Amino acid sequence: MAIYLGVFLITLSGLIFEIGLTRIYSATIWYHFAFVAISVALLGWGLGGLALHLLKRWITPTLEKAAVLSALYGLSIPIALGIIVMFPFRLERLGLYFMTPLLPFFLAGMALSMAFHLRRDISASLYFADLVGASLGALVVTFLLQAFGGETTVLIAAVLPLVASAAFSRRVAPLAIVGAVVLGGVALTNERSELFRVTPGELKAMHRHMTELTAAHIT
Repeated sequence: MAIYLGVFLITLSGLIFEIGLTRIYSATIWYHFAFVAISVALLGWGLGGLALHLLKRWITPTLEKAAVLSALYGLSIPIALGIIVMFPFRLERLGLYFMTPLLPFFLAGMALSMAFHLRRDISASLYFADLVGASLGALVVTFLLQAFGGETTVLIAAVLPLVASAAFSRRVAPLAIVGAVVLGGVALTNERSELFRVTPGELKAMHRHMTELTAAHIT
């Protein structure tokens, strides 16, 4: 049962993170670039599975390793968000904005692929847990974005893989639970502390200022 919960939580997190990124990117850069985040997510998931396939000759898949990968996925999300916060968007940073989330999705893809590889005998039911997590993530993220905004929603998404890590392995569970509690606290206090608060890039801010001036002139 634990492996089902782990797969469910990883895909739930993945969809929340992916759509949360589109909200953040739409606020910091141009709207038509925001959806490239979805392509980056798909690339990361796929590369993670490919990497595991190429490396399984040297890396023996275990649930404990899946737990470690899941924990690293969760911890990499606030790091990616921190990079976006530290470097407000400029045109020359476009590549940075789209490559930064690649690592979290890559780690998530490896963790999921390892779980499926280990339990190929129940792959159909694992895939059902995968789909339920993704579907619920696409639904829940709407309410999270309305209630908390993009940055806090992404931080909430980071908590879920750590819970998945605890489900995968009792040995990793203590550290994973501590990490989940700490990240949960950061997420809940982020609105007040503004530790993770993205700012519009120069081009976006200029466009917004010109729009406001035009509106004021018309009225």
